[in-house]
Amino acid sequence: MDKSKLQAVIDWVQSTNVKQLRGFIGLTGYYRRFVKGYAHLAAPFTDLLQKDAFHWTPSATVAFYALKRALTTAPVLALPDFSIPFVLETDASGSGIKAVLSQNNHPIAYFSKKLSPRMQRQSTYVREFYAIIEALAKFCHYLLGHKFVIKTDQKGLKELLEQQLQTPEQQQWLPKFIGFDFTIQFKSGRDNIVADALSRSFMLAWSAPQNQWLKRVVELVQVDPKLKPLYDQCVAHQNHFGDYTVKDGLLFWKARILLPYNEDPIQ
Repeated sequence: MDKSKLQAVIDWVQSTNVKQLRGFIGLTGYYRRFVKGYAHLAAPFTDLLQKDAFHWTPSATVAFYALKRALTTAPVLALPDFSIPFVLETDASGSGIKAVLSQNNHPIAYFSKKLSPRMQRQSTYVREFYAIIEALAKFCHYLLGHKFVIKTDQKGLKELLEQQLQTPEQQQWLPKFIGFDFTIQFKSGRDNIVADALSRSFMLAWSAPQNQWLKRVVELVQVDPKLKPLYDQCVAHQNHFGDYTVKDGLLFWKARILLPYNEDPIQ
């Protein structure tokens, strides 16, 4: 980023009206391909942009500083090498879709997009399918004319091109694959760390004693003065806002469990 723009982001103060907020979103949105999970970070601003609905909230404050931090921290991205295959990893959560384009396990660009209310109500299969379609459209200038691998944590999509067209989504979206040279690989959510910030299956492999420990963590979060407000904000925003998510009563920050501070140690 140009140094003058970098300083502008550092000095930017919280918006007091819609016009100022649009200016901040315009500046940050220009660099969204370099910000992992941009759509999720900026999601709290969506409601504020509606007519006569501007009311700055705690979640907007979290999003504001998270975006400033993301934009003033240099990303470690690689330049594309068109002599080697690309890897496109996609993932869909209940509120948005994400994708990472990489080569040799090194990210080249990020993509994220908030799902419409209608798409949020669709099945996991449809949302994962939609994530691939949107990612192909976003990165087509990299992928057209080159072999690449699509990695998804939806098993039903592995044999996508061999399936019969049975759903409206398949009939509408499959033609969008024309011209691309790719293979689809299944990658479990636990392995799909970059694209899957929600860590879907990560607790299912834990043993019973560890689950009892987690139960204690859940209880202490509800009485922790710092974590309880964050937990409530997540629940109020469909279990996700900024870098925070709630799953099975646990509060996560970037897929890491937040442990409460308590004088009674967690055994």
